[in-house]
Amino acid sequence: MQLIFQPFNAMMELRHFLAILISCICGLAIGYERTSRNKQAGVKTHMIVALTSCLMMIISKEAFH
Repeated sequence: MQLIFQPFNAMMELRHFLAILISCICGLAIGYERTSRNKQAGVKTHMIVALTSCLMMIISKEAFH
C-alpha cells in the first residue's frame, strides 16, 4: 500500500516557502512600478497573480512527483 502523505521534509518546505516569498516580492516590484506610472493593475493585483502562479506550479510539481 502506497503512502498518501510523505514524511515531513524541512528542506523541501523551506524551498517552497522561499519560492512563494520570492514570487510575492517580484509581484510587489512589478505592481509598484505600475502604480508609480498610474496604470490600472497595481500592487495587490500583481502580488495575487504571482502568488497564485507560484502555488499552481508547486502543486503541479508535487502532485506528479
